[in-house]
Amino acid sequence: MPPIYPAVCCLAWAFVWKHTIGVIALANRRPIVSDEVKYEIARELGFADKIQVGADGYDYGDITTREAGLIVRTLIEKAQRAMADQLMRRGQ
Repeated sequence: MPPIYPAVCCLAWAFVWKHTIGVIALANRRPIVSDEVKYEIARELGFADKIQVGADGYDYGDITTREAGLIVRTLIEKAQRAMADQLMRRGQ
């Protein structure tokens, strides 16, 4: 069976199956992180004003790819710190 590679597209997770005849996209999964959390991270990083908040949700169309990457990196760093703190508490 070919390996499965995770791919990030527009801050939503999808899984892509690399096959010898091409790439077959499998069903999109629901977002792991809420829009409110992503907006809060953008606010901490100083570009929340570029995110449009409306009745129908959040529109990230005005942020750059770099800014989207900064949101992802910050989320990963926060998750790693939380996991390390949890392990430290268990060890004591």
